Amino acid sequence: MRRVVTRPFRDTITLELHTHGQYRVAVWPATTRLRVGPSAHPADSNFAPRVREGTSTRATSIELYVQEDGAHAITVAPPPGADSVIVWIWESASAEVAAKARHDRRVGIGLSIETGIVSGYSIADSLPPQASPYFEAGVLIGSDGRFSVLLGGGNDPRRAGVLSVNWGFAELRARVSRTIISGHEFEFTLAARASQGNATTVGDDPSAFGGGVLATLHLDHRRGARGWLIGAHATWLSLRNIPITGQSIGRYAITISWLP
Repeated sequence: MRRVVTRPFRDTITLELHTHGQYRVAVWPATTRLRVGPSAHPADSNFAPRVREGTSTRATSIELYVQEDGAHAITVAPPPGADSVIVWIWESASAEVAAKARHDRRVGIGLSIETGIVSGYSIADSLPPQASPYFEAGVLIGSDGRFSVLLGGGNDPRRAGVLSVNWGFAELRARVSRTIISGHEFEFTLAARASQGNATTVGDDPSAFGGGVLATLHLDHRRGARGWLIGAHATWLSLRNIPITGQSIGRYAITISWLP
């Protein structure tokens, strides 16, 4: 870590901060109120919620995760009786920052699991449609960029002890928007999916094609498909290659994924 600034001041200073900077901040007196945000969007805070409160003998320490490069305003409000405060800021070494940025830009492989409800659909005339829980898991391929791919499989119970459908699928995902919530990235993603199924007790092998939407929140401070994500996933598919035509499938689920 290299020290960026140690400075007593009262109101606001401006510093150039960088994505992946891994900044550590210490503030004295410990009861000082401090806010950090990009100068271009002062209402957007870049604070992560990792704060170690100080005491009468120890400064308050904060982990700061910057979401965009550029000038950032650091504003303080001294406690009563204090004319100014001292802020220490350390940034990880530039080589470490560059290595982390290169790693996150490269395509990596992670895991994804999902569970939820699938709407009713019929494979055979004797089995009427009914909704059921389902589970799927897959390999997530992506980076900190806009696009990622999920390859996996799952199972839909159609009627307990009578019939189920095993599915294999490929899903292409494209992020369309993102925002910052309490220092964590929240993303909205569109997805296109192609699936091939195998019904366990009848001779039909259905296929399904369609798309969906995915809303995810990063549990850490990564971007794109990187890191730990939890979210809600809705998918709508057109069912094909079975005797009963004109059917569609809706899937509504909670998903969690990890890509190192």
